[in-house]
Amino acid sequence: MSIFERLRDVAKDPARPITCLIYGETKVGKTHFISTFPGPILVLAIAAERGSDPTLRAAGRDDIRVIDIVGPEGHPTGENQASMAEILDEAPGLVEEGGFKTVALDTATLYAQRCVSQYSNYGQQALGFEGWGKLAQHFMNIRDTFHSLPTHFIWTAHVKAERDEEAIVTLRADLPGSSYGNIAKGCNIIGYLDRTQKEILVGEGKTQRKDFKTIHRLWVKCPPTADPAFSVGTHFDEVFVKSVYNPSFTTLKKYLVDEQKVPLIAA
Repeated sequence: MSIFERLRDVAKDPARPITCLIYGETKVGKTHFISTFPGPILVLAIAAERGSDPTLRAAGRDDIRVIDIVGPEGHPTGENQASMAEILDEAPGLVEEGGFKTVALDTATLYAQRCVSQYSNYGQQALGFEGWGKLAQHFMNIRDTFHSLPTHFIWTAHVKAERDEEAIVTLRADLPGSSYGNIAKGCNIIGYLDRTQKEILVGEGKTQRKDFKTIHRLWVKCPPTADPAFSVGTHFDEVFVKSVYNPSFTTLKKYLVDEQKVPLIAA
């Protein structure tokens, strides 16, 4: 095949799936957000970390599958375990055979910690320049492999709070080294997930009264940029262009298609 025959017509490119990084406090609803995406869903969980299992079960779906990742390489000890190296080698066939429409790494923070542990010989030696480079390349390999497949891909991460000299608290995705920036380059959404209080009316007629209900809110960057980071109480509107309440695949897709004109793959 000649080079001319390999040219790509942008106008005829297939619609894009959602590739997103969602970060927030523990138990804020990141895993629930995953469960709203089209299925079948494949969740790459962290071996020995079963915190997401109750949430996935509560979703009441029979098309969610989980595989426990032992680390970047490592040796699986259970029948439902695999190394990320195995997953990356078999990713195209795995997605096709399982018919998966959504894949999620839940959470990238815990997985990065597992990588750092293995690359440092479980804390016996400093990670060093070579180790950090290996970590960065590994996360880019995950990004390049899954973001090239016709599936939605969700990275979840914990949040890290940093306080500067002026006591402004900045919330960043808790990912080591250059991982955050490398992941962001492959995403069409970055979102910070939190909870807020919404005023509602309870009751009817003369007994009607105002009350408050806790709801989830997703602050969205689109197009995504790793910086500037978002600072509590100061830069919501400057950095995050939209807040989506009770976020789900449906509400996020509607926002992207209707307001941002991002062509997305059909559910």
